[in-house]
Amino acid sequence: MKSLLLLWKVACADAYADCCTGTTLHLTRDPDAEMARDFEYVQRRYEEEGLSFLTITLPTFGKALERCLEKGSVTRQDFPKFKRASGSSVLPAFLQGLLGLLFDRKTGRLIDYNSGMFQGTWYPGQAAAVQAIRQLTLMFAKIRLNCTPDRDAAAVRRYVDCEREVKRWDREGFPHLDGEFLRVFRLLYGPILDDLNKVIYEGDLTPHHGPGSTADKLHGNKKWSQKEWPDRLERLFPFGDNVLPNWRHYHAFQDVNFLEPGEERPVKVVLVPKTLETPRVIAVEPTCMQYMQQAIASQLVPWLEGATNDMLGFTSQDASQKLARSGSQPNGGNFATIDLKDASDRVSNELVRHLFARWSWVSQAIDATRSRTALLPDGRKIRLAKFASMGSALCFPVEAMVFLTAALVGVQRSLNRSLTFKDLQALKGTVRVYGDDIIVPVEHVQCVVESLEAIGLKVNSSKTFWKGNFRESCGGEFFAGYDVGYVKLRELLPPNRTDAKGIISFIAFRNLLFERGYWKAARFCDDWLRILKIPMPIVTDDSPICGRKSFLPYQEERTHPTLHKPLVKGVVKSSRVPTNEVGEWGALTKCLVLPFQEDEEHLERSGRPDTVGIKIRWETPY
Repeated sequence: MKSLLLLWKVACADAYADCCTGTTLHLTRDPDAEMARDFEYVQRRYEEEGLSFLTITLPTFGKALERCLEKGSVTRQDFPKFKRASGSSVLPAFLQGLLGLLFDRKTGRLIDYNSGMFQGTWYPGQAAAVQAIRQLTLMFAKIRLNCTPDRDAAAVRRYVDCEREVKRWDREGFPHLDGEFLRVFRLLYGPILDDLNKVIYEGDLTPHHGPGSTADKLHGNKKWSQKEWPDRLERLFPFGDNVLPNWRHYHAFQDVNFLEPGEERPVKVVLVPKTLETPRVIAVEPTCMQYMQQAIASQLVPWLEGATNDMLGFTSQDASQKLARSGSQPNGGNFATIDLKDASDRVSNELVRHLFARWSWVSQAIDATRSRTALLPDGRKIRLAKFASMGSALCFPVEAMVFLTAALVGVQRSLNRSLTFKDLQALKGTVRVYGDDIIVPVEHVQCVVESLEAIGLKVNSSKTFWKGNFRESCGGEFFAGYDVGYVKLRELLPPNRTDAKGIISFIAFRNLLFERGYWKAARFCDDWLRILKIPMPIVTDDSPICGRKSFLPYQEERTHPTLHKPLVKGVVKSSRVPTNEVGEWGALTKCLVLPFQEDEEHLERSGRPDTVGIKIRWETPY
């Protein structure tokens, strides 16, 4: 694990070089001495606390910095796990050389480079300092490692506690929804849901399977021969109409298990790596439910994107990132970015039923395809009050519809008048929802937050920004209009050539460091791979080889004997779709639903590769 310390050291050298070379602004000490002291501090605490310091404690520093940028100052209480610098400085001793470029050492106030002799010309230097601090403190925050059993158990408890809170909201009811919430919801989605209502009534949905895991452990082609079907799903979506290719195959009914409500298979709650502090909790749906959820979602999502003036996003995060960048500029678009805590798990099913009640066929469809119980990792089975957890194909679109409704209700309250179709047109490009990332004009943010909390949602205050020049949304992080995103290490450094997944991830990490200007850190990665005897030729983005990105052109190592094109030797990802045959009526259904398949063996092999390997061979560098 000490390899992580060495990586941090060279990244620290890059950070100080980028921020401090050629400037003496607020950096009176020697940068080399500052850097050496920071590394000694990290090394000492790593030896005392272990990996948790790099992956849990150190990231709290970066998160505290974001809150300080939001409020425009540093106080003695802002970095509780890091000792304060000696003397009259209010800044922490750790990384004070970089913090000194942002905040006044004595007062703690954010230095305003937009006044006096600078006139805003040094914003790039401030942004570089913000990016450097975030890179050094958050780089190891999202390494994919399993949490301790205690942290896993705490995540499950939070999931159950969240369910209790949703049930409490259900008992209290939503009497305020009879007015403005329902009106805004119908104003936004009325025409779309009218059309969807007709499609469901006429039976024109086309179901299909998703790529993920299922609670009944059917993978790939095996999903097309599913043999479980809930009775309440049968009433609206008959098995013969939606699963069988045609009624000539009615004999398949003898093998189908039609489940009564008490016999339905629950969603399987699983924990997947997110950070070492807490895992991500998702729910794996049964095959039959996911099959029909996909049918509704594939019809609903394109309509929502096309009919909401780009206020809802499902396929591209670019628009949200542009708004976040604009909101971070000192004289920009003045947008606030709002993040929700446990967003999926706090959308009440009673709320969803209330909002969709006017469209009877849509309401019946999303209720029929909703799983009602969940099986926890400890074996307990609970009844769900939430609409759906992450894992349902309808979770993302339905929650986005609810969030946008609540956001526009907040805007309506802020304007103190009812919104009209003309207002929705005018709000294009100022309000946007992508998942649980919400962007609204700053002048409406307080009312929007109140509106969200009025339906049982919780705003994540640590990731919500509207006062300072820092904004974060949909993976885009900006300060004063400059990109201050950082490069995340997703896997531990590969110990040998057999760690194919680690090598592929490490090469991608190396290239991102190079793009960010962390030259020494990129060279460290090159040296590490060289020790593992992994060839790293210079390649372009289109090359099949996982190689180095560089400003230099590629160097031909060999010429193809017949095609006369340049070749270089490098690592190529190797994976094989697992054997997974489907026959009889299941094969016919797949060919009718997915008629255009490039793979001629798609009925024999399907699903995600079980393992990913690497091969070293000759390929084109472009």
